[in-house]
Amino acid sequence: MSFPIALKRLCLAGAFLLSLSSCDGMLSGMYDQLPADSEWGEGLHPTDVARRFTLTLDATRYDEWIYLDLNRRTLERRALPDTQTGEWDGKSGWMYQLMEGTRFTPLRTVPTDPQTDPEHWDLAFHRFDVRTHGGSVCETSYTQIDRLPASVTAFAEASFVPDEPTNSLVMTDLREMMAYRIGYPMIAANRVLSGWVKADYTTPPPVFAGSGKVYILRTSDGRHAALRLKSYVGATGTKGQLTIEVLYPYE
Repeated sequence: MSFPIALKRLCLAGAFLLSLSSCDGMLSGMYDQLPADSEWGEGLHPTDVARRFTLTLDATRYDEWIYLDLNRRTLERRALPDTQTGEWDGKSGWMYQLMEGTRFTPLRTVPTDPQTDPEHWDLAFHRFDVRTHGGSVCETSYTQIDRLPASVTAFAEASFVPDEPTNSLVMTDLREMMAYRIGYPMIAANRVLSGWVKADYTTPPPVFAGSGKVYILRTSDGRHAALRLKSYVGATGTKGQLTIEVLYPYE
């Protein structure tokens, strides 16, 4: 590797580390934790508009999924498995990739136990990444939920995209980030909804940008919800503190 390329990688990696909060998954036991007296107020917050609520999530950690059940309006956290304790299912594990801009080169696979999900859930959040429970998602051209058509039937002909297997989307193990070796769980996720925050790592420092779009979730049993990511940073600038506007059910 030439010296200019190596220097560029080192600068980019350093800038990436600085772009995270001081314990945003890299240092001190790896993962960010809000203080017990945090004013973040994670939860589901009703609004004055019927079927509308605001969801606030502390999604600063890299080692867990946060599950949302829309019907029950409940949240549950589940850790990402990082070890194999039983017989391998042949597909669960972490893929370590060499990240070079937008290009990924597989390095090794570490088998793990499969991800355990709750019995009832509709969406799962990991930082800015999102999974659905057998659902699909459409990105709309709307930027405000209250400007949506009165009925979801207006999107009957829209293209809804299901989750798909990924091995370079859900950035999880950053311990070798300085060498640009990153661990990603091999898990199905929804690239459309995960696109509500786009990250550009090609130049230091990384650039994050929210799409501002409204997304329509179609659940596996045909229900619909409209979602808009209002903010992906907290009041103090911590990335991963999400504020999500939700309309459910959207009928």
